[in-house]
Amino acid sequence: MPVSLSLVAWAEASWPTGVANPVIWSGLRLGRRLTHSSGAIAYATYYLVMGTDHGSLRARKLRCVGGCVMAVTDEDINVFLWCSYIPRPSLDLLQPILDDPKGFRDLRRWMSRAADDVLVAEGQILLKRAFQEQLRGAAPHHHVPLSGGIDSRVILAYLLHEVPADNITTVTYGLPGAYDFEYGRAVARMAKVRHEPIDLDRLQVTLADLHAVCTGGGDWTPVLRTFYSWHGFERGPENATRWSGFLGDPLAGSHFQLSLSKLSYLEACSRFLRINQWTRVSKVRLSHPDIDLASLLPAAPPIEDPATVSYPEQLDLAVRQTSWIRKAVVPPGTRAPFLSSDWTRYMLAAPPELRMECRLYYRIAARLNPPLFELRTKSVRGHRLFGRARAARYYAGVAGDKIEAMFRSLRGKPAFNKYLNFIDPQRSFESHPDLRLLLREAIMRLQDSRRLMWLDIPGLYREFLGGNRRLHDVMELLLSLDANIFGPHEPGKLNER
Repeated sequence: MPVSLSLVAWAEASWPTGVANPVIWSGLRLGRRLTHSSGAIAYATYYLVMGTDHGSLRARKLRCVGGCVMAVTDEDINVFLWCSYIPRPSLDLLQPILDDPKGFRDLRRWMSRAADDVLVAEGQILLKRAFQEQLRGAAPHHHVPLSGGIDSRVILAYLLHEVPADNITTVTYGLPGAYDFEYGRAVARMAKVRHEPIDLDRLQVTLADLHAVCTGGGDWTPVLRTFYSWHGFERGPENATRWSGFLGDPLAGSHFQLSLSKLSYLEACSRFLRINQWTRVSKVRLSHPDIDLASLLPAAPPIEDPATVSYPEQLDLAVRQTSWIRKAVVPPGTRAPFLSSDWTRYMLAAPPELRMECRLYYRIAARLNPPLFELRTKSVRGHRLFGRARAARYYAGVAGDKIEAMFRSLRGKPAFNKYLNFIDPQRSFESHPDLRLLLREAIMRLQDSRRLMWLDIPGLYREFLGGNRRLHDVMELLLSLDANIFGPHEPGKLNER
């Protein structure tokens, strides 16, 4: 008999103080009475653990925001070894639709009939309203980490309308030559704001840094990447308001494909697990072969009708974005304007042809500050957002990258991926003695703990040291696992074994 469900159901529900609320999700009916000292909406996390055929599960305590304690089991560790985070489904990002399904259908019907210019104008109003909500109580100074994409550029463009440029600082972090590094700098120069580039090749990392991520809310993520992300937010003025572009392009349609909207829920779950395998490059399965990973996803979709929101996007918003991405790119105290309920509904209700390639969103964004959005962007493979033959330019960029990689290979230089999301873990482990030391110590702790008996950890490590560069994803994941298992979660109680 295979291992039974470890995460049978995880539902997040909200209700007024003292009211019993049965939650039906993942095929289970749950009910509990909550109280909250403030009398406001209370949030409950249901985390049920079943036994296995090979003995009882060992659970670990994980303290989450708000003071609740959740169990982290060996099955959680297994699913972390598959996708680099622990899936804890949440309805939070889909709540604006669930709160008013009829209103959402009416909005979608109106948007399908309205002219494009009308939709752009209405989107501008909603985006302005979202920013105004976030500006309430904001500090005079603002700090914006810039990437090579559009979301951070939208934040900067709006702030330039509201505050003096002298009150804005920006930062880019990554590797020189990568789009996230170079295009962010170009945007800051055009905007004439103070800017700091951070070359991550020069940034030293300590075990205390990784533990700080785990204790600060970035636990059970790829902690090295989360550390780099948070470092960019921390480099601004001490009392500045910090901004994140979290969820801008995913809501607008960057993950939307018309063909995927026809998938059944089971097909969507299968695809979700496949594309969320962290070790796709090395093709090494780190999780136990008896773990049924599909059982760790909700047994039923939050929204039954895929015409409302496609099943792949539901899984992305309810699982991946909440369990990993938000924790990595929205440090505590950071403002995320794209989380506005009205904006969420509007972007998800847009006609499919305007969600494809984020077309409506890009047109709304470009009106904020046209010169900024005429600069090249990572979002369209190093080209400008608008212009003729966009598809032709995209594939020309692909061909150009392959030719450049070929010439680098002929000259004996390693290939360089300009589309890196800030770091190249293979290059980091090769050039950073501090990371190599952290990795060696992590491997020793994991081996001594005997928590991963089905894995030949020393063998994988020796193969990596022997020159198998494809194992960099395995090493990064094991380093993250070590920081989460053996790192502190409470002062004096550092996530004891």
